[in-house]
Amino acid sequence: MSDWETLLRRARIPKRYWNIRVSSNNEHRKEVRAFVRFLPVELAKGRGLFLLGSSAHLLNSYMAVVARSAIRRKYLTHWLTSTDLRDAILSRGRIRLDENWSVDEYAREVHVLCIADLGEEHRDDNWLAQFRNLIRTRSHYQKITVLASEISVDHMSKHYTAPFVSFVNDNFLIANID
Repeated sequence: MSDWETLLRRARIPKRYWNIRVSSNNEHRKEVRAFVRFLPVELAKGRGLFLLGSSAHLLNSYMAVVARSAIRRKYLTHWLTSTDLRDAILSRGRIRLDENWSVDEYAREVHVLCIADLGEEHRDDNWLAQFRNLIRTRSHYQKITVLASEISVDHMSKHYTAPFVSFVNDNFLIANID
């Protein structure tokens, strides 16, 4: 196994996305490329990226591009599903990645945290409040969070509460990948 594969495995990026390439055809996809190009600047701002679209595979592909770019730049990167993160936060540290770190501690420490499938089952107020606190902490310490959700920008207010939509608009670059 090469050093590059070891880094990708440690970041927990699914193997099917290790060598994936995506093309840039529309304006929003160009925004993602610009975000990747200026990743150190975005890291200094603590601003995240929220990918929206109808295809989970395409969203995860773009998220993998961001994660691989972060790894190449020597940033500590980690990939989680929203279910894993939710369970970890609600368990208050009982779910562990290894003997030293719990999942939620690790989520607070990495430079780039990729959270896949921010799904409908996680849209209750209690979870979103804890999630907002995690993102605020990460942003304060100049860390990037990349989110992916299978909804359109026009329907964000239907799926999420108004305070959460406002929070996303303030802290994330929103890219509609369709």
